[in-house]
Amino acid sequence: IKAGHRVPLADYLCVHCDSHHQSNACNINCYVNFKATHLTPAETKIHLKETRTLGVGVFVRPGQHIARGDYIGEYIGKLKPPAKNNGPYVWSLNNEPRRKMRKLYIDAGDMGNWTRFVNHACRPNVDVLLVQAGKVRMVLFRAAKSIRAGQQLFINYGRDYFKGGLMCRC
Repeated sequence: IKAGHRVPLADYLCVHCDSHHQSNACNINCYVNFKATHLTPAETKIHLKETRTLGVGVFVRPGQHIARGDYIGEYIGKLKPPAKNNGPYVWSLNNEPRRKMRKLYIDAGDMGNWTRFVNHACRPNVDVLLVQAGKVRMVLFRAAKSIRAGQQLFINYGRDYFKGGLMCRC
């Protein structure tokens, strides 16, 4: 995105202050405070480790647990426009096709955080949400159920991910 170019935002309520993102009450502090309150503490509960069949996975640390409904992490990567072949680590920031919004994607293929290592399951224990915190659109991971120490975190990649030869191992 070029400097100064405005990207229209959907009519989301801020996940932190529950205000409309265009109100004066909702600002960048909402994003900063949301991350400090929810995501930073959650990230201390997880670690990466090698799995037997899926490569690297994300697991709950020994002695920790993640409660149902807890926010776990933000999917981070390069912000980019759509391309024909976006790759396996790309998430859309647009979930409302009827709105005339510029399509943007987050690509964690070259850079990102631990969330890019959450593997697929048809019955996941983590939900993926598109939310707004302050003026920032986020792809957010939240526990769909309680996750105990030693358990692996899973999301559902969706059917489109498995088009073109990749097979679901569920």
